[in-house]
Amino acid sequence: APAMNIAITNSWFNFNCRTGMSWGGGNGLTISGSQFNYNGIGRIVSAMASGFDAELEPPNAVCTSPSMVANGTFTNCEFSGNRFCGFITDQASASTKNISFSNCTFRPSADPSSYCSWQRSKAVQFKDCTFYGRVGPFYNASVTAWPPSGPDYRTVFSSCNFYEEDANYCYVSDAVPA
Repeated sequence: APAMNIAITNSWFNFNCRTGMSWGGGNGLTISGSQFNYNGIGRIVSAMASGFDAELEPPNAVCTSPSMVANGTFTNCEFSGNRFCGFITDQASASTKNISFSNCTFRPSADPSSYCSWQRSKAVQFKDCTFYGRVGPFYNASVTAWPPSGPDYRTVFSSCNFYEEDANYCYVSDAVPA
């Protein structure tokens, strides 16, 4: 599919009932300096309840022939306090792949089922990112020989920091201040 070359800069996708933003089809999305925070946490909620959802959607009236969700780049973005996930991509097919994050921050909500990120699609990469809380499942590349004979689709974390907690946030929903 030809590149879309869509760019989103310094935008806020916060406090929505379902998801901050969904990417359901296309090749080439660049997002920088943006927030995907506190989605799915109000009185009216529906799943995914996540900051950003990247998954190929079936054909519909708006997009009659989507073919992929590929080649997305996030730089200096924040994914915090979303009920289920800050970022989710849950398709291990060839249609959803090559999504990268650079210098992004991920925090879960106080919900016990909340994750920083959930990346089961191919070739998701994190560089210089910070994670506070748990990180969800990864793509199972099942590499049996090194180097792999085909493309390397593993999830990669490079120069990232992982913390159980953040001094500025409390992830326990019934915590009582000392």
